[in-house]
Amino acid sequence: MTLHTTTFITEEDGRMDIPAIFGKDDSICWSYVIQTEFLPWFYCLYSEEFEKGVIKKNMISMIHPDQFVGLLEAENVIELLDVQVVLPGHMTKEERWVMRPLTSMWEGQVDGYTEYVYVTSDGKRFSTSREITDENQLDDRQMLFPLSTS
Repeated sequence: MTLHTTTFITEEDGRMDIPAIFGKDDSICWSYVIQTEFLPWFYCLYSEEFEKGVIKKNMISMIHPDQFVGLLEAENVIELLDVQVVLPGHMTKEERWVMRPLTSMWEGQVDGYTEYVYVTSDGKRFSTSREITDENQLDDRQMLFPLSTS
């Protein structure tokens, strides 16, 4: 079963003032975040036009697949430069977190629950469910990334 919970926790002593050039008026800057859940997350590098003729590169980290898809849908405003998936050790059978280039992501149903399959550039597939080893095991599956151009 895929869990959708908060993974990046902030504490007041990590709060920092942020210069206006780096964020919107309501932005909050943190010097660190705490991650307690062991779910995959996305690391995305994108560029956007900051002001006429000035391109700014940003990195964004997010946990929820729907937020990631929302970022993809904003590609008419931003240019997505790199997408990595950060996987906890229990998903990779390693003793540590790993970050790998994401080449595709699938969503589907398994026993009434939404599951995701992450496919990395080396062709390996990962899911939060130990029973799911391939996107073909998902009912009603659809590819979320890359976005279909049709």
